[in-house]
Amino acid sequence: MMSRVTGLFTGPMQSRITHQLPPHSDFHDDFQVKMRQPLSTLQSFADADEDAELHWLAWRVKEYESSGAFAIHLHHLFDAWNVITRQSLLGVVDTVRSKAMEFALSLQQEFPEAGSVGGPSVRTDSAVAPVVFNTTNNIYGHGTNIATGYDISQKTVLKGNRLELVRQAENLGLSATDANAFADAVETEQDISKPRVTGFLDRVRDGAVAVGLSVSSDVVAGSLIELAKLYLGIS
Repeated sequence: MMSRVTGLFTGPMQSRITHQLPPHSDFHDDFQVKMRQPLSTLQSFADADEDAELHWLAWRVKEYESSGAFAIHLHHLFDAWNVITRQSLLGVVDTVRSKAMEFALSLQQEFPEAGSVGGPSVRTDSAVAPVVFNTTNNIYGHGTNIATGYDISQKTVLKGNRLELVRQAENLGLSATDANAFADAVETEQDISKPRVTGFLDRVRDGAVAVGLSVSSDVVAGSLIELAKLYLGIS
């Protein structure tokens, strides 16, 4: 998640100036905030009286100052920190809760016995995985990092990362050939509604493209759509 970065500048006569720092191409990741804390922790940050702050390491502050991206006459950059607003944290919490509800409803529809004693889980039934995959990718989205629960591994397909797109398609049960064919279609069309992409998805739904998981072809097709959207960087 992109965040605002504030810098503290010190100068003559013990003067102190705080000023928002502009982004710089060499510091793209420093303006991003990855949140992997439990939801209860994020909620506590959102309920606090002040916005959360994440301070940079001293050597990174020095490198930013040396880049010449921003300067104040006769002052030096002493500190810098990401400002994580309470409003943005509330938005994240609401998103996770909404997606968790969608996940519960989707799982209940596909697997009515899930959650009961002896019911299916990602450990015991591979067919459950695509439903979980589809929901967690919706929570992650493009560039967002929130993980909770069992098997906390990033399933995000970074924008433009073809190798990851193919790998995740294979994880859904497609053969290597079909996974690459899907990647070719998405890469060429650059849109999930164009003929090559929709045609491939139709073949998945019709069973013409075989999948290795014992799960509804509609669920696999839905997961492929989410993969394509992540690859293209669209919502």
